[in-house]
Amino acid sequence: MWALFRSLAATANVERPWLTPDAAHLDAQTVTSWLSTATSSEFARFCVSNWVLNQEGGDPSATSMLFAVASYASGPDEDQPEQSLFDGAAGQISERIAEELGDRIHLEQPVVRIAQDANRVTVTTGDRDYRAQFVVVATPPYLAGAIDYSPPVPARRMQFTQRAPMGSVLKYAAVYPTAWWRAKGLSGTTVSDGNVLLTADSSPPNGKPGILTGFVIGPAAIRFADQPVDVREQLVISDLVTYFGEQARHPIEFVEMNWPGEKWTGGAYNAVLAPGTLTSYGSAMSEPVGRIHWAGSEMAAKWTGYFEGAVQAGYAAAHAVLGSA
Repeated sequence: MWALFRSLAATANVERPWLTPDAAHLDAQTVTSWLSTATSSEFARFCVSNWVLNQEGGDPSATSMLFAVASYASGPDEDQPEQSLFDGAAGQISERIAEELGDRIHLEQPVVRIAQDANRVTVTTGDRDYRAQFVVVATPPYLAGAIDYSPPVPARRMQFTQRAPMGSVLKYAAVYPTAWWRAKGLSGTTVSDGNVLLTADSSPPNGKPGILTGFVIGPAAIRFADQPVDVREQLVISDLVTYFGEQARHPIEFVEMNWPGEKWTGGAYNAVLAPGTLTSYGSAMSEPVGRIHWAGSEMAAKWTGYFEGAVQAGYAAAHAVLGSA
């Protein structure tokens, strides 16, 4: 099944997925519907479905097959994009950039309106206006669609943002004094059909503290979000005990990130496109609208959904603006 999936991905037009050979046929199917005819093996279906869940945060039964193969082609597994961790955690990236930018960053000023004319752009937040020659909007598409534009953006762009929901992921960190599973010869990595579909060892190299990171993804995340916080914690720890034994039952700290409940993300890991979206609206995804340019990881031609994709999309938008100035 993986050979078949990868052979389809090899045909994908990464920069313009809607121009992929047989794009209309692939975009008319979900990953689940494609699997139902491609194999009778439940295990094979589980493996490919789990990749979609873990990679995108999306529901395979609602995810376009064209989107899945194009996403895989933009950051293939054989390049091992998730084999390394940042020493000190990934959150420090934005903090270090913020230190360099200093007071040029304006926090707690959500953009509510972007108006443009032939000469300039006016960006309105809750209490003030900012004026510039160009603006780059680098947010998830659905958040970009919530901004009031004057004049309105083209219908195809507006319709695209309505069809680009974020994936559904809750992330958990169970913290222990040490990474005791290493002494047992365990990697800390699991793939399962339980509530926690994936775990990983997120501990520092010295194993102090020990951190098991777990992810509840897709439809399970939606069901989880309806449960009280303490119930969610009990369910996650129960799975960790099943996977690793009784030592997992009593973490010294337990941390939850409920991305679907976060106002300024609305989900994770990135936008997940349903059937028909790329072939009908893909050409409007990154096309500038006058003096407005679009960035963010979803707009990247390579490494969509990764930090690298966000950086590349930022460079592309910056070059486009500089070329138009």
